[in-house]
Amino acid sequence: MKRLLLALICCATLAVPSGYAADAQSTEQIEKIVREYLLRNPEVLIEAMQAYELKKREAQAAEATAMVRRYAKELREDPNSYVGGNPKGDVTVVAFFDYRCPYCKQAQPELDAAIKRDGRVRVIYKEFPVLGPESVLAARAAIAVLRTQPGRYQPFHDALMTSRGALGEATIMQIATEAGVKTADLKTAMQDKRIDAILQANQELGMALNIDGTPAFVIGDRLMPGAMPASRFTEAIAAVRNTKTK
Repeated sequence: MKRLLLALICCATLAVPSGYAADAQSTEQIEKIVREYLLRNPEVLIEAMQAYELKKREAQAAEATAMVRRYAKELREDPNSYVGGNPKGDVTVVAFFDYRCPYCKQAQPELDAAIKRDGRVRVIYKEFPVLGPESVLAARAAIAVLRTQPGRYQPFHDALMTSRGALGEATIMQIATEAGVKTADLKTAMQDKRIDAILQANQELGMALNIDGTPAFVIGDRLMPGAMPASRFTEAIAAVRNTKTK
């Protein structure tokens, strides 16, 4: 914002009468000139702010793309993350999510609809619990299922995503049972220290990409935070394919 104000001051000084000598322009005079100039031309301030925000977003997007490319292997080839959709798909979507996040629950069916309609999309699931102990507990359970009963991960994941309310241990076990997970050894599997390492790696990866909330999606080289409709997923996937064909 300081850069924006400096730019406005520079613009405003263009309106200074030519008779003014540079050494006669006190800070007070410049501030007065800026104020009067902006009062006469308020659209300049709006345009400058819009240009500043656009430039800022473009810089952030460029930085995010660079970081996505840097961590491409961790995003797309992590053996500790579940691969859904079409494992041989030509476009990969990486989803960072929290099982207690209402926006994640809102985005999940939209993503499912887009990948089902497309049929050629890989989906990498990254447990990214940010909403407290119950989120961590649910994430541990999902990773434990993936490690011990990988064929039941997708139905368990889907069931957690469609659940409502608290996710205490009893509720998680009930959801697991209904999803076909053998719960007899699940509690023990959830205590595996390797799960701590997986969650830590996911957190570090998210921090490296400046992900500060859920859901967040990486589609191609693009980081797209927040819940989205199926149409936006479809557009982003198509954009990746168009880039590949150029």
